[in-house]
Amino acid sequence: MTTDGTIRLRLRDLTTLDRWELAQALADSDPEFEERTVATGAHGDLTTLMLTVALSAVALRGLVIWISRNRRSGSFTREVEIIEPDGTVRRERVVVHLHSATTDAEVTRAVGEALRLDTSIIDEALGR
Repeated sequence: MTTDGTIRLRLRDLTTLDRWELAQALADSDPEFEERTVATGAHGDLTTLMLTVALSAVALRGLVIWISRNRRSGSFTREVEIIEPDGTVRRERVVVHLHSATTDAEVTRAVGEALRLDTSIIDEALGR
C-alpha cells in the first residue's frame, strides 16, 4: 500500500545498464532501485534489479526516453506491475513498435494506453 496515495510502476529483472539508463531518464522522478538476490544453486546467487517509481507525467516522459533509446530495435516489450494506492497490483504488458520515424508522442501514447493511465497524465506528458 502506498501511504501518499500515488500509483507506482514496478519494473523487474533490470540489467545494470538498464539501471544506469533509467536513473538518468528518471532523475526528476525519484526512482527507487532495489537489488534482490535469488539463490540459484551450485553456480552462486543471481542478483536482480528492480525499479519502483511514482507514476506521473514526469516519470512517463522518462520511461519514453528509456524506451526510445534505440528506435531501430523493432519493438519494446516489458511486463510491468502497477501498484494502486490501496496496494492492489495489476500486471500489464507494454508493447511499443519502434522504427526510426517513431515519435516520442507516439511512444508516450502507446505506453500510457498500455498502462491504462488517466488521459490527463498522458496529455501532461505530451505537454498539452
